Order: sequence, then structure tokens, then C-alpha cells
Amino acid sequence: MNSRTKNFIIFFVGAIIIVFSIRVFSYWLIGEQNRAVSRNWTPFQSSYFNIAFKVPLGFEVKDTPNQILIAKSPFIITSIGSNNAFFTLTKYSQEFNREERINYYQHFLKDTSQRNTLLGDKIFPIIYGNDTGRFEGKSAGKVTVIFLNEGWLEVIERPMGTDQSFDAYETGSDILNTLKFTSIPTATQRLEVPFTFVGKRPTGPNADLYKGSVVVEGEYQEWYPETMGGGILFFKVDEQYRAKLPIKYGEHGQVFIFDNDPAAKQMLKVNESVFNNKSICKLSGRAKIEIEDYTTELLEGDVWDHTKLVQVISSTSQTTKTCSERQ
Repeated sequence: MNSRTKNFIIFFVGAIIIVFSIRVFSYWLIGEQNRAVSRNWTPFQSSYFNIAFKVPLGFEVKDTPNQILIAKSPFIITSIGSNNAFFTLTKYSQEFNREERINYYQHFLKDTSQRNTLLGDKIFPIIYGNDTGRFEGKSAGKVTVIFLNEGWLEVIERPMGTDQSFDAYETGSDILNTLKFTSIPTATQRLEVPFTFVGKRPTGPNADLYKGSVVVEGEYQEWYPETMGGGILFFKVDEQYRAKLPIKYGEHGQVFIFDNDPAAKQMLKVNESVFNNKSICKLSGRAKIEIEDYTTELLEGDVWDHTKLVQVISSTSQTTKTCSERQ
């Protein structure tokens, strides 16, 4: 073996060692960066959806019965209801079901592509595209929409009024990579907090305000819109649960309406289209629900106690009564 060959072999082996060392260092550096990122991410589990994920420090999560929203702090909402969330999960409803939402985004977005994606251990339809303009005509940029079993999950590139100090689209994708499906903790698994009087309403007609969260069972009902009190969802509590409600005029409450009436109707799957049939006067069903905070209205007449529906634990399908059956 001549000296030229020896030098070539030495050079070749040295080059391989250098490349290998650089690659090992790169993997180590990436691992350290990932570990540093993971130390700055906070785990989150929804109280209303069967999902959990992690979010970076400095970001806010709004968890409601019908939506999860993630935004860079501070969370901003305008007078017309727009917000600066870049990651939104919205629960399906009778009007906005999975098929309708897929069709909507196929037409609303431009340059779309569609395929199935694996999320957790499940496969879901996903649409990629570009926003055509939603914030006073300004485009939200790139959009990813995943159609889960419970609702549609949207990640956008440019949320309303974003400060551009972070990559919203990439951050949303990183959050998706941490998403896991879980079991929702039911109200019966959470500790009930009996209603406690906190004071009088500071303005307007007289009322007692109570804080707390309890589980009750009973009948929900709604009368057709043209009648007095119609179009409003009422809940009549079964007798064995009434002791959980505040006392009014010497008796525990029996019937209340919901502060979040539109959301309550969605959560109980109330179908008001039955009133298109003019012979139908009433719809009703049974449910076990969790309610939060309570106001007793201390006035005579058509002023009802009211509370917030937090979640439906169980419910039956609604039934209807004709106006002739009402007699």
C-alpha cells in the first residue's frame, strides 16, 4: 500500500468520524431543546371534551361546554364576539354537524387538500387550505381543520390582532402533537359544592345570589314560542333533589330556567323545529344535570329562578305533546 492510498484512507475515516460526531451532537442538541420545551409546557385536560394536551407557558386556554380556545396571553374578545384564538375546538350541533362542516370548509377555504390523519390512535378527516378573509376581510392565512368525533378542531396561521411574536400555525401543530383522548370526569365524580348565599343583587329587582355547584335530576320542558313563557327551556327538579336548591318563600326551589339558554338547548339536544308543526304545543324529556350558581328572583309573577347548566350527565330523547293533549 503506497503512501497516497494510506493518506486517502486516513482522510476518509476521519471524515466519517467528523460527520458522525456532528450528527450525534445534533441529536443531543435537539433532545435538549425538546426537553427544555417540554419543561415549559403545561398539561391541560378539558372538563367538557374527552381530550388532553399540553400548552406553552404564556398561553391561555378557555374551556367551555361548547368550545376550547387557545390564545397567546392575554385572551382578547371584541364587542362583536371575535377573539385572538389560533386553536379552536367547537362541539357539533344539530345545525353544524360533521358533514355540514366538511362541506363548509371545502367551499370557504381556497387551495384545499383533504386526507385522513392519525391523531392519538384514531383516524379523522383533515382539510388544509388558505383562509379567504374573516377578520374585517383580512385573511387568517393557512388553516388546518380536523373533524373529530365531538367537534371540529381548527388551527389558523394569523389570529385576530396577533402580535407575530410567535408562529401560531407551528405552535398549534405542536399542541396537536401532544393531544390525547381521555375520559371526561363526570359531575358525580367531582365534589359537589352546596349553594351558599353570597348577597343581594346590587341593581334591579330584588334577588338572592348563591354560589355553588350541584347535581339534580328532573324534567326539561319547553312550550311553543307563541304562548306565554314559550321558547324558554324550563327544568322541573324531582322532589328528592329539591333540598339541594336554595329556599324561597319558605320552600326549596322546584323550577328554574338557564342563564345560558341557547347552550343548554344544545347540550340537551333540544329540537325546536318540532314547533313548525302547529299542532305541537310542548316538548319535554328527562335529564340528570350539573348546575352552577343560582339566583332566586324575589318577585311575584313571571320571573323565574335561574342557574347555569354546566353539563348533562344523562338524558332521554325529547317527546312532544299536541295542543289537544294539553287540554
